Amino acid sequence: MTIESSLPDRLAQRLADSGIEVTTLPDDTAVLLDVPGHRVLTLSITAAFILEQLRSGVLDPEAIVHAMTAEFEVDAATAHADLDRFLADIAGSLLSDRASG
Repeated sequence: MTIESSLPDRLAQRLADSGIEVTTLPDDTAVLLDVPGHRVLTLSITAAFILEQLRSGVLDPEAIVHAMTAEFEVDAATAHADLDRFLADIAGSLLSDRASG
């Protein structure tokens, strides 16, 4: 699966919206509250890490993969697959019906 190049930027913009709150839990997982969309998402450690990369302005997929391989015991191919899956899942949740929120 190949993710469109503008997706990380669009997600970062959406995550910066005032109606999005992220709480990191003691076990490094996270909860994302999307007030306008009436959603609560639970995030794994990996998903929380990727989300934090996006929120801190790291939008280049290769840079995120590099950060993942440095943080976790994972090879680049697996990190790419995890990143692609996360971006598709989170985009489906946060970008799909943005106009209704």
